[in-house]
Amino acid sequence: MAEATGLGSINNDHLVASTSGNGSVALSPHSQRGFFSRAWWRASWWWSSAARVDAEAEQEFEAALAAGAGEDFSDLDTLGFLKYGPELHDRSTRPLVIVCAAAFPAAVVPRERLYRYIVKAMHGVLRAAGETGQYSMVWAHTNAKWGSNCPGAAWLWHVYERLLPSRVRTGVHTLHVLHCDGTLWGATLALMPWLTGKVWAKVNWVPRVEFLWEYMDKAAVLPLLPEYVTEHDAFLEGQPLADYGLVAPPAEVAGLAAMAGTGPAPMGALNMAPPL
Repeated sequence: MAEATGLGSINNDHLVASTSGNGSVALSPHSQRGFFSRAWWRASWWWSSAARVDAEAEQEFEAALAAGAGEDFSDLDTLGFLKYGPELHDRSTRPLVIVCAAAFPAAVVPRERLYRYIVKAMHGVLRAAGETGQYSMVWAHTNAKWGSNCPGAAWLWHVYERLLPSRVRTGVHTLHVLHCDGTLWGATLALMPWLTGKVWAKVNWVPRVEFLWEYMDKAAVLPLLPEYVTEHDAFLEGQPLADYGLVAPPAEVAGLAAMAGTGPAPMGALNMAPPL
């Protein structure tokens, strides 16, 4: 190791710099090459790690597909929390998947079986997508409860990151989130540091059912939505912030409707209690 003051150089194994009379320091070509070499090594390590994780996810996906090939999922089909089919697509003819979160009984269905069911569904969706591999999804969050309908945030993240191949994750063209509430918003904000801008660009927040018809056929999709989805939609016409815990007294809602001349029925007429 050599040191010098004033005009001279500093050679400290990993750092080579030259100093001028005014005290400025400039990295030598040797040091610059070392910096770019380390950056290249880190990038190569990241890509190789991502490729390894995706290869493992492909293996898990194929294993689950094989394990569920002869399994009877008719009970889960009856629940109706996951809907797809060869004739269900958006206006750009991409396959469409509808998830009704409130219809999933998290305490009853084992997670391993749920994963096999998801794998079977996504295998069919990707086959229908063809060469593009693109599909759209509607997440109907209406009336969903964290404790009753969520199989676990950590487990869902593990499935998304480790058990679903990249072709499933990147194949989503648009995710339409219907009737988002405060809890889902909070979970979404918590995930922001770990999801890229490309992911967020695919999310379309939909406050009302009617706004879905710009992207998909009403005649095909509306019959597949549970009745409580359309009932909640009507309720939100008079209480637009109810999903976020802000509910106006029924008398005020009726008064505003009367002032406008037309408007939604009072909350009591809908026979629906406001959320706590």
